Amino acid sequence: MEIKKTHDLLAVSHSSLANSTFEETNLSNVVMENTNLASARMDGVNLSSAALRDACMASAAFESVNMANARVDNSNLSMVAIRNCELAGMSINGILVTDMIAAYNQLGQAQTTTPCE
Repeated sequence: MEIKKTHDLLAVSHSSLANSTFEETNLSNVVMENTNLASARMDGVNLSSAALRDACMASAAFESVNMANARVDNSNLSMVAIRNCELAGMSINGILVTDMIAAYNQLGQAQTTTPCE
């Protein structure tokens, strides 16, 4: 099925759209409940003010993502790796991550110094 240049309301339930492609498509205000997006690829997607609740994102990859002012609550972040990211103003439980890294680096430097004999 092909849908092009339409502004109709589409109600889809109990259906499979596996391997579908959406290009240049406005899906703002779409509600997805109990939806499987496993292995979905999203490039150039605007998720501003989106809400993800009860979502499984295990092994998800984020690259060149602007998450400024995003909030993560009551989530499992075990084994999450953050590399080469801007951390200014980022906090965990109210503590600035940049302060945590600075304290960790100071502790590491203090432990590598040799005591006087």
